[in-house]
Amino acid sequence: MILHARYLRPLGYKGSGMFDDSASYSHYYKKLPECCAVVVVSNNLSSSYIGVFRLTKRQYTAFEKGTLSLVPNGCCSPTAKKQVEGCDVLFDGEFKNHQHAAELLASFERTLQTENPKTRG
Repeated sequence: MILHARYLRPLGYKGSGMFDDSASYSHYYKKLPECCAVVVVSNNLSSSYIGVFRLTKRQYTAFEKGTLSLVPNGCCSPTAKKQVEGCDVLFDGEFKNHQHAAELLASFERTLQTENPKTRG
């Protein structure tokens, strides 16, 4: 099942470039500033995952300013600016339905909120 904007936007997720609500692929992200993390939802007809970029405070600030790109697994970056490639995968599988995805995302976000960003520099 492909998750689209109408389900993810109310959860605080934003579309990511050309992959926002494609018929066969969608890609969304949500910033978690209190723990210097960015959660990524990537899904297509054959596979889906939820991942996280755990960033240092400096990296998070650069991402906010637009001077650091985050390149999720399976994607490439055509820009020459600084980037962080690959995220930690928290879930890899098929979303059963929208409720299943929402519950997974909420659970991962709660866990990430408890991580201490000071330990990441």
